[in-house]
Amino acid sequence: MNSTDPRAQGLEHKTAIVRGLMYTFLGRALAYPNQEHQAVLRDHIAPILTELDLADGGQDLREALRGVDTPLEERRAAHTALFTLTVSADCPDYETAYDPGDIFQQAHAMADIAGFYRAYGLQVGGIEHQRPDHISTELEFMSVLAFKEAHALENLGPHEAEVTREAQSLFLRDHLGCWGPAFGRRVRAQADGTDSFYAAVGGLLTDWLIDECDRLDVIPARSMEEPRLDWPEPDDGACGAQGDCPLIGIDEISVAN
Repeated sequence: MNSTDPRAQGLEHKTAIVRGLMYTFLGRALAYPNQEHQAVLRDHIAPILTELDLADGGQDLREALRGVDTPLEERRAAHTALFTLTVSADCPDYETAYDPGDIFQQAHAMADIAGFYRAYGLQVGGIEHQRPDHISTELEFMSVLAFKEAHALENLGPHEAEVTREAQSLFLRDHLGCWGPAFGRRVRAQADGTDSFYAAVGGLLTDWLIDECDRLDVIPARSMEEPRLDWPEPDDGACGAQGDCPLIGIDEISVAN
């Protein structure tokens, strides 16, 4: 990403914006539904993605975009069926549920994820108490990085943009790219035939993360296809599926002092 051609830089800037929007869409689509998420998806993200008519999104993207108008209570019922309370034996929605390592390795993974967030002045916490390794938190972090890359391309220069791009590659390699595609496949399988929105979102997530790894020349450090069946339900204060806690969004992630 060292081109000085303004046209090439303009394309890179647009690509970074679109990537940020897609990560935001996926993150909010997989969070527990509330009025804020529904409004952001329906009124801000979906219209832009629809207008862009992204060819590589395919039928899953079109189906997911159509589903943003689903009534809130119907969406909540479907989400609860997939992700009962904090965890689900069929498709748990946080990374360390898929980690075959012992509790110390899982603690290391959680610390590493939190370290990525702190490196960019972010920390999870506040009133929402969302897990650092929750799928929505990891997707939202990638959206932050993509938007930071776009800002760097427009205002700071290619070197600063490359630093942010490298952080995205590392986070995909060590974390989201290792378990996100498998999680998407499980969501797709569980929702297929019962909820077209979540089935589409699951398929879109899998395809998107695989494409992202290809786009950034990333080979995931390991493949975590199956969740562990003997993990304890985390006593982390996280709100369950019945809670009305919002996603740790771009303006909701606490800024570290």
